[in-house]
Amino acid sequence: LFENIRELQNEKSLTFLYRAPRLEIEPLNNTAIINNYKNVLGVSEDLAKEMARLTKGYSYAFQVLGHLVYKNGDLTEDVICLYRQYLEEYVYEKIWYELSKKDQQIALGIAKSETGNSAEIQKMLDLPLYGINPYRKRLIDRGIIDGNTRGYLKFTLPLFKEFVIDRGNIYE
Repeated sequence: LFENIRELQNEKSLTFLYRAPRLEIEPLNNTAIINNYKNVLGVSEDLAKEMARLTKGYSYAFQVLGHLVYKNGDLTEDVICLYRQYLEEYVYEKIWYELSKKDQQIALGIAKSETGNSAEIQKMLDLPLYGINPYRKRLIDRGIIDGNTRGYLKFTLPLFKEFVIDRGNIYE
């Protein structure tokens, strides 16, 4: 989605979009998610916090998890498995297959990294100095990773690390 929006905004024939200010949509506010889950679903503060943690502020995840808990009455292991399945089938598979092989390798390196340290990932993947930078930028632009902490990379999407590790294990 991020890539498609940027491509559309950069289309010179669509001058009204080309001139329009660009707004980056941030993750949903954690407190707002907690309050929403408590008020709409009637769950406890602790359960609402756990659910909010599982969404990482990702709006689709917020909707899906809320729906599944509402439908099933509680946050069970089965609900979490179904939640992960929804994310994978309806979002992550598409994201994954639109990545280049090198982007997938970098994502796998991030997923397997204990710390998310760029230097550690670069060394693990045997990349030259600054070899991770173009892929890092592309993954950030696609909204897949967060590079706000200098020298560290982490996934912005909930349970995406586990998804990437599963996909990486398929190819090993």
